[in-house]
Amino acid sequence: MSCGAAASKCLGQTDQAEDVLKPKLCETLLSTDVVAVACGPEHAALTTKSGAAFTWGCGTSGRLGHGTNIDRVLPTPVQFSEESVSVQRVRCGSDGTMFLTEDGTLYACGSNRYNKLGLNKRKGFLLTMKLSSTTTAKRQR
Repeated sequence: MSCGAAASKCLGQTDQAEDVLKPKLCETLLSTDVVAVACGPEHAALTTKSGAAFTWGCGTSGRLGHGTNIDRVLPTPVQFSEESVSVQRVRCGSDGTMFLTEDGTLYACGSNRYNKLGLNKRKGFLLTMKLSSTTTAKRQR
């Protein structure tokens, strides 16, 4: 279920012409076993029981992880470079998203301004980026 401002494109509803003032069922997700949902100011993400990840909303800076800047009105599956990725957790920031997998790998996408994704000086990511769990551990020390 979702509710809020239609202008945000984060509702995951087929009809987003008007604001949704009361929680409304997201019909596109009826057959999906949702485990967790994360929301940013202009985008949202979820993980499923099977380890899949979906994102939707504002696509600026590649924050949805679909390899483009295109906005997505409906929840859209994220395609990772490896075939057997099982996402366990997801977090949305103001202009980026991070996915933590079952094996401890962290994927990040979106704006890397001020190196907030931990990807050195790179900017304007459109593709999902990968940090190994050993790199993440080293950065936390």
